[in-house]
Amino acid sequence: MSLTLPSTRTPARSQAANERSRRYSRSIYLWTLSQWDENRADIERRTATAALNAILSGQRVGTPSSSRTSSLDDKDGFFP
Repeated sequence: MSLTLPSTRTPARSQAANERSRRYSRSIYLWTLSQWDENRADIERRTATAALNAILSGQRVGTPSSSRTSSLDDKDGFFP
């Protein structure tokens, strides 16, 4: 009786199983990328909306409305 050590190589699988595994891995990768892109686009959209709202309301971007200076007063009729 002889003992053989288990092979350290990946066990043989069918070509179809390998293809399914590859497609599944790729689909997870693409889904993760799409989620990242969707999140990034949402952040960019919210940032742009906040900046536009600040501009249209006469605020300086990044500062609260209580800290508006006299330079932002309505001199040319643009700001409300």
